[in-house]
Amino acid sequence: MFYGGFSFPNRSLIFPQAIACGINSRQADLVLRDRALIDVGWLFSRSGEAKKTRVLVVDDDALTADVCVRLLDQLWYDAEAVTHPSAALDALGRQMREIVLTDLVMKDMDGKGLLKEVKRRYPMTDVILMSAYPNIVDVIVAMKLGAYDFLIKPVTGDMLE
Repeated sequence: MFYGGFSFPNRSLIFPQAIACGINSRQADLVLRDRALIDVGWLFSRSGEAKKTRVLVVDDDALTADVCVRLLDQLWYDAEAVTHPSAALDALGRQMREIVLTDLVMKDMDGKGLLKEVKRRYPMTDVILMSAYPNIVDVIVAMKLGAYDFLIKPVTGDMLE
């Protein structure tokens, strides 16, 4: 299936599950289209205008946060940075973001604490953690808490794609 320049997953894989849940083929087509558009970093407003996926970068190191924002901007994301977890929660309260990219080690509240709070308040927001000093325990705990991914610093454009 091809729509507006994007190819979609095979309908036969999705439709049996959709029908079992009471979703008709038109609704399933829309879900597939929307999922594919989100996966390539785009959302469409009700007016049909394309807009970028919004990302909030949280890192207590302002330089790292700025580098991440610049990389995300190059990849056609609408990125904003904050340097404190409480500022991140305030920013999410003002404007919803689809993705939060946060450092694991920060003062006052670590990335896992921010992950828990974001998932409690905004369950549809994906949270990606990053760390310069990861260990397998941190990765497992983050994934169990609902993290979408775990990146190792320094973060590159390929990692963010």
